[in-house]
Amino acid sequence: MIRALLVVGLLTSAAPALAQDDGQWVCSASAKGSKNSHVDVGVHIDADGEVLTRYVSWAPPMLEESKSQYPDLGTPGLTVYYDDAEADGIGELTNAVGDLSSVGGPDQAFRWVTLHILLDGGDNWTADLERFGPEYQIGANRYRYASADLTSTDWDGDPYDRLETGAAVTLSLRDSMGRPVAQARYDLAAKAERDRLFRVAWRKAEKMRKNPKRCDKAGGEETETVP
Repeated sequence: MIRALLVVGLLTSAAPALAQDDGQWVCSASAKGSKNSHVDVGVHIDADGEVLTRYVSWAPPMLEESKSQYPDLGTPGLTVYYDDAEADGIGELTNAVGDLSSVGGPDQAFRWVTLHILLDGGDNWTADLERFGPEYQIGANRYRYASADLTSTDWDGDPYDRLETGAAVTLSLRDSMGRPVAQARYDLAAKAERDRLFRVAWRKAEKMRKNPKRCDKAGGEETETVP
């Protein structure tokens, strides 16, 4: 629920210079697959329905999960982003982001942990988590969100190529002593399912584009609350 709200917020505010026109819309659609995988497609259109920008992301299937040792921290999530998508292809991998939630934890919770990226085959590197997005009130607790750019690294290898061609990746959350806190392993090889989900989400977004009243106003502020 929370992650979905954040994604919608990103899409509706992704192009601030363009989003000042009240006649512009963002039409976003999703297709769900196995093991919590999904592909999201967003289309930013002008008042005439012409496409200004497209946004495509994939959350790969989760193969394994190790629950967090800290009660306030969740399991690391993974989202892969693509550019230059067309109806017959998802496009080129442009970024990959690891995300983490904290519910009821201290303000500095994300500073005590580091995200380790471990690819099948032995390649590995680390990424720093940074606070991102708004906070939400969930009952008596505050929900905070952090993300890490998995492609921003001093590692000598090519993270884009390894994330595109790798079979699987483990996101391992570790404390300041290097001890595992939580981790999740994701299936990067599930390309056939990814492409199928992409085509479904693409068709949904295109259908919405023809009826912009079903879309979100570009630049609109997120108004949903969490009970």
